[in-house]
Amino acid sequence: MRRAGEAERARLNETFEALCRIESPSGNERACADFVAAQLRALGLEVSEDGCGPAVGSNAGNLLARVPGASERNVLLCAHLDTVPPLAPLEPVLVDGAWENDGEGILGADNKASVAVVLEIVRRYAGAAEPPPFGIEALFTVSEENGLRGAHEFDASQLRSDYGYVFDHATPIGEVIVASPTYHRIIADFRGRAAHAGLHPEQGRSAIMAAARAIAAMPLGRLDAETTANVGTIAGGSAANVVPERCTLEAEVRGIEDERAEAVVSEIVDHLNEAASATECDLDVELRRMFKGYRTRAGDPHLEHAERALRACGYEPRRIATGGGSDANALLLSGFACANLANGTERAHEPGARQRQRARGDARGRDRDRGGCAAMTDQIPPPTGTEFEWLRTDPKWTGKIATVSIERFRHADGEEVTREKVWHPGAVGIIAVEGDHIWLTRQPREVVGAVASLEIPAGKLDVEGEPPLETAKRELAEEIGMRAEQWEEVKVFYTSPGFSDERVWLYLATGLSKADGQHVAEEDERIQVVPWPLGRLDEALAECDDSKSLIALLWLAARSASGLA
Repeated sequence: MRRAGEAERARLNETFEALCRIESPSGNERACADFVAAQLRALGLEVSEDGCGPAVGSNAGNLLARVPGASERNVLLCAHLDTVPPLAPLEPVLVDGAWENDGEGILGADNKASVAVVLEIVRRYAGAAEPPPFGIEALFTVSEENGLRGAHEFDASQLRSDYGYVFDHATPIGEVIVASPTYHRIIADFRGRAAHAGLHPEQGRSAIMAAARAIAAMPLGRLDAETTANVGTIAGGSAANVVPERCTLEAEVRGIEDERAEAVVSEIVDHLNEAASATECDLDVELRRMFKGYRTRAGDPHLEHAERALRACGYEPRRIATGGGSDANALLLSGFACANLANGTERAHEPGARQRQRARGDARGRDRDRGGCAAMTDQIPPPTGTEFEWLRTDPKWTGKIATVSIERFRHADGEEVTREKVWHPGAVGIIAVEGDHIWLTRQPREVVGAVASLEIPAGKLDVEGEPPLETAKRELAEEIGMRAEQWEEVKVFYTSPGFSDERVWLYLATGLSKADGQHVAEEDERIQVVPWPLGRLDEALAECDDSKSLIALLWLAARSASGLA
């Protein structure tokens, strides 16, 4: 296992840019499939394309290519060719070390970044003097974005691999998805009776009223730590002066536990029927299970191998559950063992989608000199912990910020343990340094009885899909009205791993100036902005009781003492 060299990185960026310029929304992947196939054939590889296109509504099929290895063993690498609709012209550009689209179009980094990586891995070994230690199967699927349809149609029995990896989760490199939900789609069509809304409304039967009544009764949003429900679209009516005869809504339910998800689907269907009956409307309901969920066992070989490879490349693996699906769901359903790994994409499916040239995660600086590290290792006992697997969750309470649950785990020796867990979206903290001052805040923390808690600027990751760095920039403007020219990620840490999964991303912000426009703090925040002299950090440390701020101030004090501040 070795990291990419500079020449490989340059070629990887060129391949990614070329892929992003090719529009390939679900159903129209032909041009992208032809580009990928041409790249593979230029390496002397045979490329097969299945005939799933008509079945999944696409003008292309799934592509499969193989690189022979030195042994009979093989591993599968999988990425999908389709994207969400770009909505506007695509012009990839580099901005601050990350690829973005120069305009309102959606870049398509999901999943073009992974397509580019798989292509370059294949290129590395297809052109090597010696074959790789094991064979590589490269699978590029179509129609992933509209229900994993290409992967569902793919014949996994033709694979020679023992297991494989899908690279399709838009989170920091290092995250390994060990649980994914079953996804149910609900389409409800209400049919009422049209009538003039001003002359004879009593003769009409409003389909929109029926839909509204049903939606108002439905359980929606995050229902517990593993289950969500949403009504995404509603359409109906013909004119303001006509009682609407038709109304159609589309809803979804996602849940890692099948029984829980199916119970929510049943409840939603009951509310649809009750609303139709109460408003004297007819109702047609279509239920589709788009994909089935899964849980990965802690000791599965493909999981352990992935985590070993991540560590070798400088990333600390983190096992997570997700609310989204990927081709891994479809491949696992077919009986093929695989795992979904994060690809580092930021703001997937948004006009502001980004892909860093060097994707970030929990990198540990593996390029540093290790001379002293080896000597210290001899003096420190190795970890004696054992692997464990997650068994189940019992949600107890869900609030605005956190969810509380009871979790059950089983260790490798068979012992089962119960842990209380607080699920938290995470947060950011900013070390904002300007000249010989650091910007701090004082604000009441009623929960602990603090009238004026001294803290660094900070905030929750409460905007879905927003990368931590963007949250930090927003919070710096909202809390102290400043912007920064330079940002440096200092540390990512858990606040209390004994009972909570809250992580804090800590940043150093320098080159400060007044933020543009009006930035207003949340309405219930009472913030006093405090410019604190760097020469008096010891006093700030003495006053501060906030853990993330103490970590930040101690780091800054150590940096100042070393002469780097």
